[in-house]
Amino acid sequence: MIKKGLITTALCLAATTASADVIGVHGRVGAWLMDYSGEFKDLDNNGTLVDIEDDLGFDSETTGFAEIAFEHPIPLLPNIKLAYMNIDTTESSVIDDPIRIEGITFLPNTDVRTEFQALVYDATLYYELLDNWVQADVGVTIRYLDIDIELSDKTGTASTQQSLSAPLPMLYANAQFDLPLTDVYANVSVNGLAFDDIVTYDAQAAIGWMPLTFVGGEIGYRQFVIDADDIEDYDFDLTLSGPYMALKVDF
Repeated sequence: MIKKGLITTALCLAATTASADVIGVHGRVGAWLMDYSGEFKDLDNNGTLVDIEDDLGFDSETTGFAEIAFEHPIPLLPNIKLAYMNIDTTESSVIDDPIRIEGITFLPNTDVRTEFQALVYDATLYYELLDNWVQADVGVTIRYLDIDIELSDKTGTASTQQSLSAPLPMLYANAQFDLPLTDVYANVSVNGLAFDDIVTYDAQAAIGWMPLTFVGGEIGYRQFVIDADDIEDYDFDLTLSGPYMALKVDF
């Protein structure tokens, strides 16, 4: 169990925060070119260790993402940011070694089809520590993961499906540096959690340009990692990483 004190600790960081001068709305819509890496194992059915690149043929995928944040001048009330991402891919690979998962065995030289979908929903409550040419935010993110993975052979004789839905509370930090006398900024943000049998973080670093008052763009790099032991009878280690581009609006 993740202690409730994690959320309380993060919110207490707001004791000396700054607040926005006016109500603001900030948003991003973008595309992320990510590479897959990692492995998983079914602990409850004498499962084999499955490498998602070497065994299942996962490579690169482009997925969209969107987020919107609402800020206000009320000091004790946190700002809120909502985010959404849908990762949906289908891969096929002829396996060299047997794969056993959920009591089903896929034999060598079998053409295995893998359907993977992960819906990611974020709700972040945060406070501003600084709000000038250097901006700094801290808070808590509740990330809800809804993951489905299905393996089947092309003959239809073997198939298995596994679903995982879970909320993940994470600490959140964000820093932005506006380059004086320009419309250019640098931004770094991270959500992270390390507790008992799970380590996860989602880190982004970007360079942006706001040539218009309310509209601009940014390019950056993002890495999302989940390393979990014995979660719903599975060990899994998943890394998604790669560059992204985004359109940014700021009102």
